[in-house]
Amino acid sequence: AEGFVGSGYGEDGCKEDCGAWGNRAVMHCSLESTWPELAPRFSRSTSPPSAWTGGLGRLLREDYAVWVCVNNHPCGPTTVGNQQAIFCFVYNEDHEHFVPWGTNSCLQLVPPGEGLLEA
Repeated sequence: AEGFVGSGYGEDGCKEDCGAWGNRAVMHCSLESTWPELAPRFSRSTSPPSAWTGGLGRLLREDYAVWVCVNNHPCGPTTVGNQQAIFCFVYNEDHEHFVPWGTNSCLQLVPPGEGLLEA
């Protein structure tokens, strides 16, 4: 099922359409993790996080309430500078699986500076 369209700024700084979650361009992307498996990756206490999550806000739907972004995902863009290759998903709570949405460079869900690699 296709979701809402996100928009952000591409690597060239131009506004772009990020596509709807579950769109054909990203349907080959998957996240085969459970919430308990992802939980340690959200931690900021011992090391930089390698996953981020948040609520969908105005994009909230009955079966979709949260997004999750993970670093070093095969569908993420090539790392540019010290910014990590981060790819984002929405979580379908009824079916308990992650639906691909798009790159963080487009969606801009992980705030600037949060997805930086250590020097």
